[in-house]
Amino acid sequence: FLAGYLFTISIIYLDITPHQYSHLYRSLILIIALAAHKILSKYIYAFPTSGVPRPEAEAGSIWMYYGGDIIDLILIIILCYQWYKATTPRATMS
Repeated sequence: FLAGYLFTISIIYLDITPHQYSHLYRSLILIIALAAHKILSKYIYAFPTSGVPRPEAEAGSIWMYYGGDIIDLILIIILCYQWYKATTPRATMS
């Protein structure tokens, strides 16, 4: 959970940070992380960790695979919204 939280705050900036990466860079990192997350869940399903019963490993990997989709969708929507807001021209005062 903590790793997911730290990843989320590094992809979606809610506060002003001294060094911000571009939206394109953060989008590419997000795509790579989503792929790695899916691969890891499939690997855990196929080869459970020693000491973890197979049914529990399979259940956990299923939650990781499908439950992660909801969080991934939320991250994608927020990141795209931030990118849209950053590129929208501001109204000028005449």
